[in-house]
Amino acid sequence: ANITVPGEKTVKENTNLPISGISINDPNNSPNVIATLGVSNGTLTVKNNIPQGLTVKDITENGKKTVALKGNVAQINATLNDSNAIIY
Repeated sequence: ANITVPGEKTVKENTNLPISGISINDPNNSPNVIATLGVSNGTLTVKNNIPQGLTVKDITENGKKTVALKGNVAQINATLNDSNAIIY
């Protein structure tokens, strides 16, 4: 799978930063893929209630430095396309 990510972001310490502009594609059309998102400092939280998106069972290590998203490309992108789905 290929992942598209936004440019570098800056945020003041102890302030939440929504991250948008991430998407994936899979030229092999696999039924399920795993996309791993990570940060050097702080944590990532991914919403699990986006319509047609991922559910709590599809998101591993939510609220930690590295979060794994498992599902089909459409489900993962539905979650990633929500402008408030990923909070750093």
